[in-house]
Amino acid sequence: MPIHTTPLLPKSAATDSPSPKIHGRRQNPQPEAQNQKQIPKDEVGRILLNQLLRAVTSIGANFEESVEAESNKDIIHKLSVVKKEAKETRYWLDLISECYSNLKPHAQTLILDTESLIRIFSSIITKKKSVVAPTEYRTPNTGYQS
Repeated sequence: MPIHTTPLLPKSAATDSPSPKIHGRRQNPQPEAQNQKQIPKDEVGRILLNQLLRAVTSIGANFEESVEAESNKDIIHKLSVVKKEAKETRYWLDLISECYSNLKPHAQTLILDTESLIRIFSSIITKKKSVVAPTEYRTPNTGYQS
């Protein structure tokens, strides 16, 4: 049975063969290989992982809020926050990639997936802006669009 993946879920999770379970936990037959794919649990690693986790979870939370938006203007605002959080996610993945060379190939895959999400959110925002009345939506840099 295939595992459903999301763009930010490591693709290897969907392709790895199932490993034996002992007491409900998976046992990895190659612990050295597993450790090479993890961020070290030192202070820098914990900070990077925490920041990445915050940004990634914010994407999902803000997207869920956009689903319940009350107007096109509200949708645009909430999706703009989603897009900003996706850009922040890309930033943290870039840092992780630079700090931990063993994670660079995996991080680069996730960065490409994140960039795809950014393009999708940008496209949705652009389309929503085209249906919003010019006086209904104000951009921060130019005032009201005409």
